[in-house]
Amino acid sequence: MGIFASARNAICSVLDTVTDVAEAAGETVTIATTYVDNRAAVFEEEDMATVATESAKRQAKLKRELEEDEDATAIYNDLVQKMEARKAKRSARRNV
Repeated sequence: MGIFASARNAICSVLDTVTDVAEAAGETVTIATTYVDNRAAVFEEEDMATVATESAKRQAKLKRELEEDEDATAIYNDLVQKMEARKAKRSARRNV
């Protein structure tokens, strides 16, 4: 075997190893991406359910409290009117 054949074999051996490593890395990235994507999908659904449930419970509690206390209901209604008026002013300023 000549010097050129030996050099070619050495270079090809190194390049074959690099190709194998690149393919393995590509497969690993695909696996990792799938892993993360699957968990993101599940988290998204579970988080929506968690947030909706917690919000419903808070709103139900606030509703009960307002139904039990006329003064609190009056204060609440007054605050809602003030917030709506401020929102309308902000909106009017943007539209000018």
